[in-house]
This record gives sequence, C-alpha cells and structure tokens, in this order.
Amino acid sequence: MYDDFEDYEDMLHDYNSQLGDLAMHERETLDMYETEIQEIDEYWDREDKYIRDSGIYTKEEIRQILDEHNEARRRQKEEAKETYLIEKESIDFDKEQLEFERQQAEMDMEYVMLERDLINMEQEEMESRIIAARNEELAAYSDFIASLDD
Repeated sequence: MYDDFEDYEDMLHDYNSQLGDLAMHERETLDMYETEIQEIDEYWDREDKYIRDSGIYTKEEIRQILDEHNEARRRQKEEAKETYLIEKESIDFDKEQLEFERQQAEMDMEYVMLERDLINMEQEEMESRIIAARNEELAAYSDFIASLDD
C-alpha cells in the first residue's frame, strides 16, 4: 500500500492534479456546449432574417418556414444538450471514482499508520522487558558480589 508518507503525499498531489484536470475538462465541456448553442442560434437567426427580408415569400410561407426553422433549431439544441449531459455524466463518474480512490488510499494510509504504531508499541514493550531483565540480572549480580564480600 503506502509504505511511507511520501507515497501518500504523492498520491494526494496526483489526486488534486487529476481533480483539477477534471474541473478544467468540465468547464471546457460546458464552454463547448454554450458555444454550440450560440452557433445554432446565430445560424437560424440568419436564416430567419433572410426569409423575412428576402421579399420572395408570402406572410403564410414565412410563418410556415419560420416554424420549420424553429423546430430544426429546437432539435439541434436538444441534441447538443444530450451530448453535453452524456459528457457531464462521464466527468461526474470520473470524479466519483477519483474520490473513491482517494478515500481508499486514505484508509490504507490509516491502516499503515496503525500498523506502525502497533509495531512501535511492541518494540517499546520488548525494550522495556529487555531493560527490566537486564536490571534484574544486574541486581542479582550485585547481590552475588555482595554475598562474596561477607
């Protein structure tokens, strides 16, 4: 897993970098959608203006053509929105997956830290036992030496 804190810090840095990339991708996707909607409107506005200003159509024909244009405009906008929503859903999924991976890494790091704490406690306990045993040996040796002097 994450055997040292540098790996964990690197993982967090990568996470933040990827999250930033996703945010940028999300913004670019929204910008592309808004640009596409604007281009659709500009195109149909020009077409509508031409139909109204050309002078070759009757009022009834103009109304009928403009209705057809509005329907085409609506369909194109729906398609653009559908494409945008699919891409947005993909980005949202990537964000959720990235957050899940970060949480997993965080739990892994907590496990590593608990494991290290346990090892440290065991080492401290072992050192305490060794020191206590050494002190007992020294006391016994001192008692032995003292008994020789008697």
